[in-house]
Amino acid sequence: MGLVDYLAAADAPHTAELAVAVADGLHHRGVGTLLVEHLVPVVRARRHHRLHR
Repeated sequence: MGLVDYLAAADAPHTAELAVAVADGLHHRGVGTLLVEHLVPVVRARRHHRLHR
């Protein structure tokens, strides 16, 4: 289905990079959006306020 993850930036405090992968057959169906919507509150709760993808 899909995977979303983040990595805290070592050189920029409060910054994280997001990565999203969705199976080819599920593109343009909102899967990536749903995964990111669930991850962002977790990342922000861990004090990362700047997110890059």
